[in-house]
Amino acid sequence: MKFYTLTLTMFMLASTSIFSQVTYIDSRVEFFADCPEENLRFEDFEGGPVGGTIGITSCGEIISAAGDSCFPEGEIVGGFSIATSSGPGVQFETGSFDHLNVGVGADQFTAFSIITFEDTNVIDVSFDLNLPLQINPAPVEIRTFGENGLIGARVYDGNPDGPVFVGIISEEPIVSIEVQNLNASLETISLLYFGNCDTTTSTDEIALFDYEVFPNPASGLINLNTPSSSITNVELFDVSGNLVMSHTAAAYKNSTQLDISILPQGMYFIEITNQQKEKVRSKILKN
Repeated sequence: MKFYTLTLTMFMLASTSIFSQVTYIDSRVEFFADCPEENLRFEDFEGGPVGGTIGITSCGEIISAAGDSCFPEGEIVGGFSIATSSGPGVQFETGSFDHLNVGVGADQFTAFSIITFEDTNVIDVSFDLNLPLQINPAPVEIRTFGENGLIGARVYDGNPDGPVFVGIISEEPIVSIEVQNLNASLETISLLYFGNCDTTTSTDEIALFDYEVFPNPASGLINLNTPSSSITNVELFDVSGNLVMSHTAAAYKNSTQLDISILPQGMYFIEITNQQKEKVRSKILKN
């Protein structure tokens, strides 16, 4: 299967990024509508110590599958690690400082948390951002880094009703994410999902068929090519998973076109079905 990147130019979805490579999504429902949970790795940070001082336990310098003073080896799912800009990490039990789920992050308020991914194909990430909701609802900045540096940034305000959902979709592999309270106070994360929804997480599955989608971004006609099979149907979905356009081929061919000129600007997901009823999906940006 061939995957093609797209340039996200000031894409807005109840969120704004000053960079073009990353989209931040505020809705858990919208994020998982396109990127099912089962396609991603998941860590809930359960399995650590219980009964620390007011529900808080100091951990090691790095929280990962290798283990530390909070989590035994193998307790944390592989593929990522959490460190801090200075000092050890910390675990907050459920209920401590308004945590609805176990959270981890920087131990010192002057430090910030750093999530680093070992895999080179992570482009989809989500987590719950825990803020000092009742004590000091300070803004927290999320900075996303690729191989060549910063590719996205977003500031989140405190939410008195609970944790803030952070969904991140990148057009290039994410190397690390920094989470920093701008008032030098608390910032921890819970319920971490990460991976690549453009590829399967199963080792038993292989790419179904080759395809090309271009131009991308596009403003009018999109060209669809399937060199090794014939196209029977094409469907276009918005980020909420709603079907917005459908095209059935009158005759089975290896190429067709889709006119998206009437659609609003934004990100969509195009699904191609071939004559063997196999499906592939790709992101497309309407500009």
